[in-house]
Amino acid sequence: MEISPDLFSPDQKAFEAALVTFHSQLDRKFSDSIAAIKTLAANGTLGASEIARRARLLIGQASLSEPEADELIKAAAQWQGGIKLAIQTVLSPAQRQRIYASKDEQLSQPITGTVVPSAKAAVATVLDLGASSVNEPDNKAEDDFRTVLLLGSAEAHESNISFLKAKDFTPSRVDSLISLDSSLGGAICGIVIDGTWWTQIPDSEHENCLRRLLSFSNFIWLKIDDTSLRREVVAGFDALCRSSRFRDPAINEVGFPSTSKLGEVDIQRLSTAAMHLAAAGRIRFHPSEINEAEATVLLGAIHKRVSIKPGLTPVQIERVDTTVVHGGMSLAKIVILKPNDAGAPFVTKISSQEYLRDEMLRFHTYIEAWQGQLRPELYLHHDVAVIFFALIDAADAKTRPAPTLEDRVISLWNNERSGLVKDAAKLEDLQEAISKAIEKLVGLNSQPFPEHSVKNVCWVKFEPMIELKKNNVEFSLKDEGKPINIIGVLESALTQVEKLNGKAICHGDVHLRNILVRLDREPLFIDFANSGPGHPAFDLVRLEAALLYAHFRMAEGEDEMVECFHSLFSKDWNFEELKRSHPALLSSKPSCLAVHASIETRKAALKVLKIHGGTEKDYFCLKLIVACQSLTIRGFQEGAARAGIRAICRILKTI
Repeated sequence: MEISPDLFSPDQKAFEAALVTFHSQLDRKFSDSIAAIKTLAANGTLGASEIARRARLLIGQASLSEPEADELIKAAAQWQGGIKLAIQTVLSPAQRQRIYASKDEQLSQPITGTVVPSAKAAVATVLDLGASSVNEPDNKAEDDFRTVLLLGSAEAHESNISFLKAKDFTPSRVDSLISLDSSLGGAICGIVIDGTWWTQIPDSEHENCLRRLLSFSNFIWLKIDDTSLRREVVAGFDALCRSSRFRDPAINEVGFPSTSKLGEVDIQRLSTAAMHLAAAGRIRFHPSEINEAEATVLLGAIHKRVSIKPGLTPVQIERVDTTVVHGGMSLAKIVILKPNDAGAPFVTKISSQEYLRDEMLRFHTYIEAWQGQLRPELYLHHDVAVIFFALIDAADAKTRPAPTLEDRVISLWNNERSGLVKDAAKLEDLQEAISKAIEKLVGLNSQPFPEHSVKNVCWVKFEPMIELKKNNVEFSLKDEGKPINIIGVLESALTQVEKLNGKAICHGDVHLRNILVRLDREPLFIDFANSGPGHPAFDLVRLEAALLYAHFRMAEGEDEMVECFHSLFSKDWNFEELKRSHPALLSSKPSCLAVHASIETRKAALKVLKIHGGTEKDYFCLKLIVACQSLTIRGFQEGAARAGIRAICRILKTI
């Protein structure tokens, strides 16, 4: 079929009309879409992001046959990075990797100063900031990000408009809050605010507007004339910047207070912002689970982070190896990054601005003074945010992340089964790590929660049980021959738990994947998206459950486990006393570790509860809720959780 030249026209309306016609052609084949994108890739008049956007629209959302996928992969190997990112939505993760095979074969050997990911690495990222892709037009990669918003009157910005055009930037004037909301987009490299802007919007909106602009991006150059800006907003500017970006205003990010007239220094700032944001356009990238917008912010943040490092010689990033970390219920993507800047690797969390700004607030407010080793840095642009964390290394290998406690418990479990696990954890080391983790949690949970408006997100409900019952799935539980009304006892337990819920500062999501262990003895906590107010015993009970209901071996039947757990929960026995009564159940090392955790968390939880005015009943009511949650979590042992519930219900009858 004939491909309309309007598909490549700078006129958006002409393009949109041609696109509709293109997709409605009855004789259109998938090869026609590829041919159109090939022509688009060689276009010298459109910016890189516009080319990528049109490529995505030309591909559409169709499900590809295997031959069509092969055809697309072969063609995409010759296209620039932005197009590759854009068209990958129609490919599987495995197919995406093949796009780079023909180009990356020469990179299969290690590059000096880098860590080459294993075959299991979910993502391999290669940055080449000096080379151009095949068929890439000879225009500046920054062309995508050369839009500058001018807030204020036309007269005030008249000279700025001509100045920006002369410097190859695209000025875009904004004259109202409504037009501001529609103008804020990913292609902006700067915002210049004239004093007349503040006279055009209500005084009551000055602070909200400034907060919106500070929160939009910390890549762009933001120049602010404070003439007519409310004085109290001016006085609180530094605090407003810290609350929006979690850092003091940087001289290369914000000009305040300043005149709105642009000069050569401003052009340097705008060019630097465009360079950071356009990094993804100069990169060969294997994104796997990372989409185009996330890649732009992630790679721009890497470029910005490295470029501002002190040193006599600027570091040019040529390669970054990355690995996606799987597991957990987080709304964010976790990626380990290793640039070739001779620095240590670091961990990145990618998600929406709203989600990661909330995590930064929680970390700085409740966690930083308790555990500050992670040193998070927040990068924002449009709707995407990334947090860079310092890597918690493995101590014996500085470039390798420390393993999770889950990994090391599994190594103990597997080695007991086969005896063939290399570098398996030792029981006594993990017992020490558990004891230290409990000690750290006591330090955090003993602190009363201040009266803040931060939402309590610690999970102390039992919704899964209710939902399962709606679907006719009910657990039949008996103790000493009498049936247990599980929903009834849970409702009673929740009434008790709510009395103290929110009284203490909690980590909020303690499980074995959120604890890293250096040399199997030194625990450090990660993932503070749920930190803040919670029940004083919540973290400790969750830690116990993560071991007891997932890693305790059921060497005997459920009834025997009930008796063991009843003694474990209610009697002040030490480990040896319990083992004498239940030798078969405590013959396994993972079971011994779980019992150690249970004994230590019980003592710690009762100590913390006493500080907050709680009692043993508060402890067992929360323990019952967490045991019932564990019964519904895939991967936990239902028999162990059932035994725990039965033992706790027996104890609650006596309290």
